[in-house]
Amino acid sequence: MSDWSKRNARAMLRELRQHGLAGAVRLTDFAGEDLRGQVFDNTDDLVGADFHGADLRETTFTGVDLSGANLSGCRLDGADLDRATLVDADLTGVSLDRASLIGANLTDARLEGTSWRRTRVAAAQFTD
Repeated sequence: MSDWSKRNARAMLRELRQHGLAGAVRLTDFAGEDLRGQVFDNTDDLVGADFHGADLRETTFTGVDLSGANLSGCRLDGADLDRATLVDADLTGVSLDRASLIGANLTDARLEGTSWRRTRVAAAQFTD
């Protein structure tokens, strides 16, 4: 499915859910896709989703639960991950330059090889 097809499918799912339909349908395979500037919110069920290698620059995940998600190799430059839950997420090799993770929960997240230039992390939670 193309990037634009996935964007359209997400929009349709969001509309259907507002009317109590498509409750059990989940989109979780976003590997390698161009999702620059997309807005995900807490109605998107992204627990365990696969985003590895995706372009997520300037994408919004404010308050979204990404527990156990595979974000390895992603570009998250300028992304908004404020108050996001990234417990046990794989962020190996991710570029988080200029991203905002204010109040994010990164407990047990894999962070090897990440880039953090000018990243905002106030009140973020990390594993001791």
